[in-house]
Amino acid sequence: MANQLSVKQCQLHHQKIQEAESTQVISDVIEDPSDFLARVRRFSPAVILAIIYGKRGPKWESKEIQEIYAVMQAWSRIMETGNTPPLDVWPVLKYLPDSLMNQWRRRAKKLSNNMYSLYHSLVREVRERRARGIYRDSLMDKILEEQEAPGFDKSSALSDDKLAFLGGVLMEGGSDTVPPLSHLPPK
Repeated sequence: MANQLSVKQCQLHHQKIQEAESTQVISDVIEDPSDFLARVRRFSPAVILAIIYGKRGPKWESKEIQEIYAVMQAWSRIMETGNTPPLDVWPVLKYLPDSLMNQWRRRAKKLSNNMYSLYHSLVREVRERRARGIYRDSLMDKILEEQEAPGFDKSSALSDDKLAFLGGVLMEGGSDTVPPLSHLPPK
């Protein structure tokens, strides 16, 4: 996997994706300059979606782009000081009744479900695309290709959860290069 994200791979393959998405940003801004910040904000997750999953997020309104930012915003809110009880410091807090802790538990469960759903759907989409014989030069394609190769030790294959969260964590990290624009109205 490290080879797929190396400097050499960035120069050979990822730079083309960045150039294509940059061109899309310029085109979008020319079409609608009033929505400049949303168009620029789409760039980072679109690049990382293509690199990891071989999938485009061509518009700010694209389902995956919106879901990525929704997950990242919810995560940021949960991680703000005071929004989550210090369970690591005082584990006994997890035994408090829901009447005292329900709000943060509900937020955490909702975020967990959203992350699980998004990450697994993207891996499932890659698997379904590959089953139709459509292969792309993406990280997930390469991991799945390696795991499906004859002679691969299936006991060392990544589980669906590990694949999903590997891709999800990389996607969030790659998407989080532009600050959130909470003042923009949702589309």
